[in-house]
Amino acid sequence: MPTQAQMNAIDRYVTDVWSKGDRDAIDEIFTAGRVRHGPDLEGTSEGAAGHKDLVGLYRTSLPDLVLTIEAQVAEGDTVVTRWRARGTNLGPTLGVPPTGRPFDVFGFWMHRFEGAKIAEEWAVWDTHGFLHQLGVSLP
Repeated sequence: MPTQAQMNAIDRYVTDVWSKGDRDAIDEIFTAGRVRHGPDLEGTSEGAAGHKDLVGLYRTSLPDLVLTIEAQVAEGDTVVTRWRARGTNLGPTLGVPPTGRPFDVFGFWMHRFEGAKIAEEWAVWDTHGFLHQLGVSLP
């Protein structure tokens, strides 16, 4: 059974980190040795510094980015979250100039906790739909 502290950590991750761009909150939400698995369009994000860089890249490209939690399932030390992201491409993405186009995509996280902090994250999201909505094509 997840604790209230674990659910609060995910809520802060969605609200403070992704929707508000507070990268310093990553240190409070994740363990120091946190591991992330998933599609990072700009490369891998190792450790807290890498995760802060990743959030910074997305927030630069999508300054009005807002994530919302649509559903959650929890068991033991693991919480799965279905989320939705909306915003507008107002900064460069993958070296492509901003398109000014809006997007609306979904994704899933699975977080493994150690106490009240996230130790491991698996991320899967609609990267193809995101790029298509922005009008960006990959080689």
